[in-house]
Amino acid sequence: MITRAGVKVNGQWRLLDPTAASLQRGTETPSAPFFVPPLAFIYAYFPLEDHWQLLPEPMSLARWWVCFDVCEVWCEQRALASIARLAAAT
Repeated sequence: MITRAGVKVNGQWRLLDPTAASLQRGTETPSAPFFVPPLAFIYAYFPLEDHWQLLPEPMSLARWWVCFDVCEVWCEQRALASIARLAAAT
């Protein structure tokens, strides 16, 4: 289950990823960011209501899908390159 939340801190809305933070159990200082910048958050989650994007200019769902596809291809290419480097090293 993925959980995301918005909280108001010092008069400003902030986005949280408590699921990622909770996965860091047993560590004194979690390495996972608890507060997530809106621009980073939008690449993982598309809010149903534009105002929860917390971006200066809301992203359309059509644009989000294009960004998601580009990110997915980029991540796949990086993973394949890493596998090739590991295979070459052995």
